[in-house]
Amino acid sequence: MAAPPGAAFRLFQSSGGFVNSLASGCRFALVGLVLALIALASCAPSAREDGAPALAAGTEGMVLVPAGIFVMGKEGGTANPRHEVFVDAFYIDVHEVTNREYKRFLDDMKRTGDHSLCHPDEPPGKDHTPYVATTPRELLPPDAYERGSEYDYDCSAFNWKDGTYLPGTAEHPVVLVDWFDAYAYARWAGKRLPTEAEWEKAARGVDERRYPWGAEAEITRCNMSELVLGIERFEMKHFAELKALGDGGYPNGSPLRPVGSFPAGRSPYGALDMVGNVWEWVADYYSESYDTRAPRRNPTGPVEGESRVCRGGGWSYPLVLGNYNPTLFRGYEVPQIKDFNTGFRCAKDAVEE
Repeated sequence: MAAPPGAAFRLFQSSGGFVNSLASGCRFALVGLVLALIALASCAPSAREDGAPALAAGTEGMVLVPAGIFVMGKEGGTANPRHEVFVDAFYIDVHEVTNREYKRFLDDMKRTGDHSLCHPDEPPGKDHTPYVATTPRELLPPDAYERGSEYDYDCSAFNWKDGTYLPGTAEHPVVLVDWFDAYAYARWAGKRLPTEAEWEKAARGVDERRYPWGAEAEITRCNMSELVLGIERFEMKHFAELKALGDGGYPNGSPLRPVGSFPAGRSPYGALDMVGNVWEWVADYYSESYDTRAPRRNPTGPVEGESRVCRGGGWSYPLVLGNYNPTLFRGYEVPQIKDFNTGFRCAKDAVEE
């Protein structure tokens, strides 16, 4: 970390007797050297009030999460067990990737046809357009059809048309993107998907808070359902209302909200919408509970699996339902699934100078 300019002045002043004893030429040379040091110090990134380094180049629109230990998970459920994890410093996007941002990636992919940054397991012929013909069920691999009844809901109202998003939704989080889309965008942007541990630390901080904003469930701080609309997954009856109109609009307005619409819901580090609006793909494979044998420093989840983890809860999910807590609940999907409830944000390593 660079010393503040004031330290250079103090060093210069404390050397007054010695400087006065020098010949005139040496004195000017020393003055020039000190001034150069001051200039360098003023140009270097300054420290933040919390002692963390300033934002690095290429991290605009991101917040820094300092290195350190935090408590991940809780006792019981898929977040079991409660355990301490050390995570190196990293950057995470302030908000989810928007339709406007994703379109730049899609346009570039269509122009260049360059899939070199895509995941090696990406399905062949993929073009990364946010689109499903009707329901997510059509995207399931053959060995996942036993879960097919959960995916019989119409997503076509959210489809992109003619290579672009629907009017008025530029700042909405992009949806109808699968894990491979999220991975490819992140690589294209010079970033990556956050690990599950990184995502949870960015959402909860180090004080084991239940929600990004604190201890209490407050529906005005996020875009989630206030009502319990059905216990079984995807039985929310209002899904049927989300059919496309002739102009590609929504009957009752889009249920998504522009990113950053809930500043009072910010996390301890300043990340927005960590709960609600959309579920967010993360890098890890899913397991039913955290592996107690996994490393406690920068864990990255199982080395293989059938599904990838999603975190944060989407607009159609309740903020409170029994023991369900969107900050802690670990969702999962097969990586080919596209859903009107799921998007993503990116992370980036914090390289120490």
